[in-house]
Amino acid sequence: MYKPEHKPMPIPQPRSLTVEDIIQATERRVQILDNEREARRDAYLQQGYEKICLEALPSHVLVADEDSAQLINKLKQTQEMIKNLCKVEDELRDKICGLLGDSDLLLAPNGKELVTWKNYTSQRVNTARLKEEHPSLVEQYTETKETKRFILK
Repeated sequence: MYKPEHKPMPIPQPRSLTVEDIIQATERRVQILDNEREARRDAYLQQGYEKICLEALPSHVLVADEDSAQLINKLKQTQEMIKNLCKVEDELRDKICGLLGDSDLLLAPNGKELVTWKNYTSQRVNTARLKEEHPSLVEQYTETKETKRFILK
């Protein structure tokens, strides 16, 4: 709504371009074109580099496609979720063990066993000591087997 106390703003008159203005505008445009040309050149070189690298790969190396990359990302996310769930599991187990104290059995109100927490004895071969005291025996029973190890990077 117009109020009489408001004065209209004066419209500035366009100034005429000077030679310096034209030179600056031209230099800016040249810089923009140079940047675009460099970006196109870099992209072209990158594509050529990738092609050369892919052609030089040994036959036992496979390059992932989009589906493979998605599978790998899903596996990473799943592993992260499992890691977080394992932390929660450990915390809950510690709380339950704290509830048990010195007891080794936790029953439900209906008498059903919910948790047991008992000491047990196990026997294991001390391989470090065996290697130290009887290296020839260890060597005699050591087998070399080839396996594949999956490492997610």
